[in-house]
Amino acid sequence: MAELHSPISPSLYPFLTIMLTTGGLATTALLYVSDVVQSKHQRPLVQDVSLAAVSSVLLGFGVFFLLLWCGVYV
Repeated sequence: MAELHSPISPSLYPFLTIMLTTGGLATTALLYVSDVVQSKHQRPLVQDVSLAAVSSVLLGFGVFFLLLWCGVYV
């Protein structure tokens, strides 16, 4: 039986964890600031949904690589 290898080198897990989590937190902060600064009727729905989707994906992959970095292979 052939051995399975990760398509991403395990030495990149810490870097990917930090970069993706930082990007997710930054987009979450941007979403929060735009919601606080603008009134309810001035906020475009597409912008809110797109920022929420981007931050969700970045944080999801950041947590995924954090688990891989810690040795929890999912």
